[in-house]
Amino acid sequence: MYVLGEGVEANALYEMGLERIGCWPCPATDVAEMEAVGDMHPELWARWRDALAGWGMSQEDISRGTWRWRRPGEGGVGPHHMKGLSYEVEGERVVGRVAMDFERAREMAKALGCTPTPAGEGIEFDGIVVREDGSFEFEAGDGGDRARKLGELYALSQRSLHCFGCGLCLGQCGQGAVEMTGGRIYIRDTCTSCRACHRRCPIVRYGAGGAGAGAGG
Repeated sequence: MYVLGEGVEANALYEMGLERIGCWPCPATDVAEMEAVGDMHPELWARWRDALAGWGMSQEDISRGTWRWRRPGEGGVGPHHMKGLSYEVEGERVVGRVAMDFERAREMAKALGCTPTPAGEGIEFDGIVVREDGSFEFEAGDGGDRARKLGELYALSQRSLHCFGCGLCLGQCGQGAVEMTGGRIYIRDTCTSCRACHRRCPIVRYGAGGAGAGAGG
């Protein structure tokens, strides 16, 4: 903002969605920014994935970005630290309940490509079904998939409960599909579900410990 205010020509990468320009891949960079660089320069991302695999990193560590942690298990928000969320595992099926403002969540989830459930009592995104009463269910192939989906659900719930109308998401949408009225977010039909607005939301990135910030579209 200071650079723009002074009329200084800024690095073009800022206009392409990056917020932190420096060494890549820096462990301090968030996963969403790394994915953005990967989209712009797939050859760089491919080389880095190969290097991480060569150092013994699992595919889960690579895809979730946990290779950045000094000791596995540190940083971020794990399922057992997600306040307002409880669940049980029944084989591959996960059922539970989450605290959220459902009306707000339903609107915000449009950016995640959600669709109404057949009975109309809830929404579905990424294979996760969430109902108006906060109950949810989904199937997960393994522990990593389960943690990822719980993280996405938790991020949406926290955003629905704690959005304070900062307006950051409006500037992230290249389609002009995000609007704000009375401090509430609304998603127009022009939304392409790229998730840029969701990834950059400070509630998702910081309030939810980054859970869901690296989710793909």
